[in-house]
Amino acid sequence: MSVFVSGYMSEKMLHDCSSLDGVKAMNEFVTVFRRWSDFGGRSSRREFWMYGLVLLLLSVLLGILDVVLLGQEAVLYRVWTLGNVFALVTLVPSLSVSVRRLHDIDKSGWWLLIMPTGIGLFLIIYWNCLASDAGENTYGALSTVDEAIPPDEN
Repeated sequence: MSVFVSGYMSEKMLHDCSSLDGVKAMNEFVTVFRRWSDFGGRSSRREFWMYGLVLLLLSVLLGILDVVLLGQEAVLYRVWTLGNVFALVTLVPSLSVSVRRLHDIDKSGWWLLIMPTGIGLFLIIYWNCLASDAGENTYGALSTVDEAIPPDEN
């Protein structure tokens, strides 16, 4: 299989795929959990999207596990499933990384309140896809290791 794949993939494509390391994605996920109560400062685009990817994968896995353990009918009527508990545990870290991501493009975290509207959801997704502000902005400076540094308290 690797001979087949290597014959049709260029060296650049292989290098780009190798940067999608599962350990790095999990490190971003753990970083968000370590900063769960930090609604100040900035979070990079990579930190935000890797957290979202791991969150999605774990949610799907727990949803499948719920159906296997509890049955399809029980999952529909139970409140305390593994997926629901996981969603509850990740609610505050998800909000904090979303606020920090908006800070990274020099927007207030209060903009998250427009998400329930259809246009607001697309606007937030668009903003989350934008590159980080270069240098320092209102919410702090971006370090050289692609990790945000909170502003000094004066």
